[in-house]
Amino acid sequence: MTRPRFWWSRLVGATLVVAGGVVVLPGAHAARASAAAGRASASGLASGIETGPPTVALLGQTPWVEQSGIFRLRLEVTASDPSVDRLAVQAYTRLTTRTDFDDAKQGNMNGFVWYTAGPLSLSSLPADPAGGVDVAIPVNVAPPAGSVVPTLDATVGSGVYPLQIGVYDQNGVLQGQPLTTFLVYAAGPPSVTSLPRLSVALVLPFHSAPAVTRRGQLGPLGASESQRLSQLATVLSASPVPLSLDVTPQTLDALDAGSSTDQATAATLAGVVSTARDQVLPGPYVRASISDMEAQGLGGEVIQQLRAGSQTLDRVFGSAPSNSTWVVDGPVDDSIVSAALAAGAGRLVVPDSTLTALPTSVTETTFARPTGLTITGGPKLAVYGADPGITADFANGEPAVLAANQLLAELAMIQLETPGVTRGVAALPPPGWVPNPMFVATLLSGLRGHPLLGAVTVSSLFSQVPVAPLVRQLVSPAGGPSSPSTQSDSAGPLASSLGAAGSLDGDTIRSARLHVSGIAAIVPNDQALAATLQRQLLAAESIDVTKSQRQSLLDSITTAVGRLTAQISLPGSSSITLTSTRAQIPLTILSTASLKAHVQVQLSSQRLLFLAYDPPSGRCRVLPNPTAEVCDLILTSQNTTLKVPVEARSSGVFPLDVTLYSPGGADLLARDLDTVRSTAISGVGVVLIVLAVVSLGVWWVRDLRHGRRARRLVPAPMDPRIVTDTDPGAHSEATDPVSEDPVVNEFFAKPPPDYREPHHS
Repeated sequence: MTRPRFWWSRLVGATLVVAGGVVVLPGAHAARASAAAGRASASGLASGIETGPPTVALLGQTPWVEQSGIFRLRLEVTASDPSVDRLAVQAYTRLTTRTDFDDAKQGNMNGFVWYTAGPLSLSSLPADPAGGVDVAIPVNVAPPAGSVVPTLDATVGSGVYPLQIGVYDQNGVLQGQPLTTFLVYAAGPPSVTSLPRLSVALVLPFHSAPAVTRRGQLGPLGASESQRLSQLATVLSASPVPLSLDVTPQTLDALDAGSSTDQATAATLAGVVSTARDQVLPGPYVRASISDMEAQGLGGEVIQQLRAGSQTLDRVFGSAPSNSTWVVDGPVDDSIVSAALAAGAGRLVVPDSTLTALPTSVTETTFARPTGLTITGGPKLAVYGADPGITADFANGEPAVLAANQLLAELAMIQLETPGVTRGVAALPPPGWVPNPMFVATLLSGLRGHPLLGAVTVSSLFSQVPVAPLVRQLVSPAGGPSSPSTQSDSAGPLASSLGAAGSLDGDTIRSARLHVSGIAAIVPNDQALAATLQRQLLAAESIDVTKSQRQSLLDSITTAVGRLTAQISLPGSSSITLTSTRAQIPLTILSTASLKAHVQVQLSSQRLLFLAYDPPSGRCRVLPNPTAEVCDLILTSQNTTLKVPVEARSSGVFPLDVTLYSPGGADLLARDLDTVRSTAISGVGVVLIVLAVVSLGVWWVRDLRHGRRARRLVPAPMDPRIVTDTDPGAHSEATDPVSEDPVVNEFFAKPPPDYREPHHS
């Protein structure tokens, strides 16, 4: 049933005080809050003040009674007619099953009334110094002198008894809804009963969603969140009870960067952890959907989240948490388990609903032991299925004190099911549960020294309770074995449901990661800027930010990158003339000197051969293809000029590509396409020219000697026996030419043509 919530805010943050077995907070806090709430106390009722519909609220109670003692209820009561209305307390028979317990919690009693205290006059109820009125029920002891409350006899052994407290009119008619709580009775401590306690591993989140400003920056926590976390840290510091803290690292960073109160909260929490009473669980930097990130191909971001989470916890608490035990408080798939395995996990705590069903032979009572877990392609782990009933008790809608005591009573019920067997449970809150400091204070106070329950850390839970010889698997939402893609909404210290935040855009996140990595490489001396951008990107992956907040964070990263890279540039395209085969090309890079930026320059040209060169503030290396060179530089002045030695492969006009990157070539910063004019002749060219001239000279000589005869430009030599014109009388039969070619002979036998002008009569 729903109870009024007006009262808990008055009590939040006070240090625990255990007096007479009742959890109370300092009276000054309660008294001031009571006045602010305007609710009537018992003295107000006695004076006849009308206060509206009758209500009974639980302000505190004794968490258990061992053997004998006083069970004290601290109540806030209102009545329609305080002068005649009465208060009555009824105890029902001891519960034997958790089903009966659940029914009783809803006000449906399956047993019968075996004890009644009342009707009690409202004016006769003693006021409590911390506020409200007290009802003291003696258990197995005689009532104090003057008390009208009879003794409750609990002699049949340890048990959990439902109690109903209601306001009745003068006719004995119940007015309004009664309050239902439970009396936990223990027959003795384990040293007397020889029965083991139920090991209870309480997982407590210490978390606040990232605060995102309108400019896309991570801001300080809001006032209410700052106060809540401060009160929660105070409660934890006042309790010596072991538990496991699920601390969100981003919340710690927000506290460190916040107000003096926030910084004190972080210091208080660090003090709690330093006592070694508590175990800090490993997890990502923010609550993030590991499944969604893996589905988007962002496995590298999962590693970034886990690494940043571990580093932050190490910095604040002085040591990084052990990776051996992981807790997931939402749906689980193979990708989440694989991420935990990669980080070193060997033991897991997950919701029981994410595991395959247990055999009916072991479910007659609560199964409170770890089992084996197998996943596709992975080793077997030890896994605890967190009890769903206990998880539901964290958010059952009741006021904080009542909800905490109902949780304690249900834990006692689990122990009493099989009191002689060593068992344990993981008390795991549901995803997104926000711890109320009053709830936590009541719960921790009830666990301290409990005769039936023993508080332990999650790691101790696995070491104290033997693993059952059973093997379970993960299940998909449809009920079958899971696969890496069947469940995308996974939550908790390792991962959380995306909720309204929507799916991540893998391309956008990858682009932002390149920017962040590039900035960290460009300005390694500016650790503050790199850390700020890293935190913004990790926060953008949180399931606790809205879609608009995520975009705002990513836009802020882009703006910061643009603002920085604008301070690094090239002067623009230019024309360079080379007058010799080997020369130096001057290149200038502009930057803000104070940045001391680290950059990478890439040069390439198909007509140039780059030579080995080490500038004063960097190092250059020629690539296997000698037409390209890469230089890693530190820009220590406003103008950084390089004189890059090159060798021209030929003369002419050709391009030179100059590209400026972040170190490693992740981010393009600037690019110029320069023009190179080479007027020099290389040594190879000179050799080729000389060879050409020599070849031409040889050809001319040969042509002069043989070329004209080959073209029949002069007569062929005749046989000396031929009679020449100077000896007209001589005649010999050897008058034929030497040539045997008839065509040649015919040519020379003909008289030469007469080219004179013909004479016309």
